[in-house]
Amino acid sequence: MRKLLAVLVGVLALTATICSAPARGATPTPNKVCPDWKLRSIVTAWQEPAEGSKVVSASKVVLTKPTGGGTEFATYDAGLTFDSPVTITVFYSLDEDADYAAGAVRLFYYEEANADTLTTAPKASDAAMSDVGVLTLTGVTKVGTLGLVYDASNTAAGKVTFTDLKVGGKSVKFTDVCSTPSPSPSVSASASPSPSPSASTTSAAPAPSVSTSPASSSGGLPVTGTPIWLAFVVGAVFVVLGAAGVLVARRRRERFEA
Repeated sequence: MRKLLAVLVGVLALTATICSAPARGATPTPNKVCPDWKLRSIVTAWQEPAEGSKVVSASKVVLTKPTGGGTEFATYDAGLTFDSPVTITVFYSLDEDADYAAGAVRLFYYEEANADTLTTAPKASDAAMSDVGVLTLTGVTKVGTLGLVYDASNTAAGKVTFTDLKVGGKSVKFTDVCSTPSPSPSVSASASPSPSPSASTTSAAPAPSVSTSPASSSGGLPVTGTPIWLAFVVGAVFVVLGAAGVLVARRRRERFEA
């Protein structure tokens, strides 16, 4: 009887261990960075984004300029640090009457958070050198403030589209898709006194071309139904319980007859 009970306890323990293990078919959370972003324009003071400026999707934003001013899309508390230097990249394209002259179209970053982007030069920036291309920053180990800008360094109108921003190979999302399945494309334009279009207009050498295909997520069929191993374990438990019941009943009967 004791041996039978020991076997029963072992089977139950095995069942609990297997059931507590994560399912093999579970898809891991995509490797994405989801900071908070602000979209706003400036002429003499911060204001609502210029008409036509908008976040189109989690990886696409369009910037237009107000007359006599510029527009910035930035995160001021990115909080990213790296053990070894990484690269930041973003694709861009100019439409209509947009112009990249005088470093108006830029990617920039600061190591400190809440940087004064209006009067303080960034840690590094890369300015557009053509109507379509990739902006690239290398040797990055810490990012506190990160942004994209179409500023007032020239008087052109039109719009600039930025897509597929990546830091160290990780997609940096323009909306909080890490926790929300269907994020809203709109963003709030608050007027805090610190961040603004990057002060630096220093342009870097043209970035090497990289694939424009967005990173694909892991596919696979969904895991449905009851796993066969669970049915087997449950069946084994019932068999052991039945055998235990029979043995106990038999011993009681023998004692009664004696």
